Amino acid sequence: GVHRFYLGYTTIGVIQAVVTLLTCGLGALWGIIEGFLILSGKIDKDAQGRPLSKDVEIVIAETGLSDEYTYKNKVIAGILGIFLGGLGIHRFYLGYTGIGIAQVLLTFSTGLGTIWGLVEGILILTGSINKDAQGRPLIGYK
Repeated sequence: GVHRFYLGYTTIGVIQAVVTLLTCGLGALWGIIEGFLILSGKIDKDAQGRPLSKDVEIVIAETGLSDEYTYKNKVIAGILGIFLGGLGIHRFYLGYTGIGIAQVLLTFSTGLGTIWGLVEGILILTGSINKDAQGRPLIGYK
């Protein structure tokens, strides 16, 4: 259900996660089917009714950010941190390669990188970490 959290459909995301856990992973088929629906254009809007293909353009228009850069999304970074933080995926996404490698090494050596990533995922979603490695604001920050 991570794609539903990303699109702003929190309730459906929680339901998909619970169904997947209760069915030992069979609920993941729901997510796979929706993935194809998103790619085919059948699901084409987020929870606020914004078209998926124009999300970055809308954010640029709403915030006045420059369109010459690629901005990273705080929700994606936060979710990556929470679910894959032990592998440093959220840090690689934000351009912090060195910190990402450190998290991977810490996870494989002691397992503590998982906790580190989880905490950072929460910090990203709450706004305490709000810039990428180039100092650009994450989408959702003004």
